[in-house]
Amino acid sequence: SAVKDFDPEDKNGFFANTYTMYNAILVILCSGLVLFNIPIAKILFAKDFFVAWKYVPWLTIAIVFGSLSGYIGGFFSAVKNSKIFAQSTVVGAVSNVVLNLVMTPFMGALGAAIATAVCYFVVWVIRYWNSKKFIKLKINLKRDLITYVLLAAQSIVLLLEDGIVLYGVEIGMFLVIVILYAGDL
Repeated sequence: SAVKDFDPEDKNGFFANTYTMYNAILVILCSGLVLFNIPIAKILFAKDFFVAWKYVPWLTIAIVFGSLSGYIGGFFSAVKNSKIFAQSTVVGAVSNVVLNLVMTPFMGALGAAIATAVCYFVVWVIRYWNSKKFIKLKINLKRDLITYVLLAAQSIVLLLEDGIVLYGVEIGMFLVIVILYAGDL
């Protein structure tokens, strides 16, 4: 669709609407998975692997940005400009290696998971910024950035001790994200 129906002005809002809906679904699902991460891990993970619940939120955030980066990458295919696609991938890979070298010795596998999320975010930023040269996407970037911060905050809060206050805060952040995207759904 990006190649066949590419419209640099996005006059009918197809690409912006698709991106907005895709983003909303990804962010809400990610937030919900973070919220229910520990109960899901208790069911799905064997006792020896239960500790992996700490990494799931960060890797899920990485999936969000990997998916959004892939969507934006379609624009570069449409305009036959794979250079930006390649450059953003290389910058993401190099930053992932550097962040892993820095964070893993201090934080272990959690550092690697956080580094992966950060690097996919970097790729998304590069692709989003460069896509503006080729297409006018009318999206609510401010709202989206707020929800991304909330996802990171949810992931950090989840690392704190387990309890009613923790889940109250988690539920509150989840509801804020849902409310922010309610108009788009």
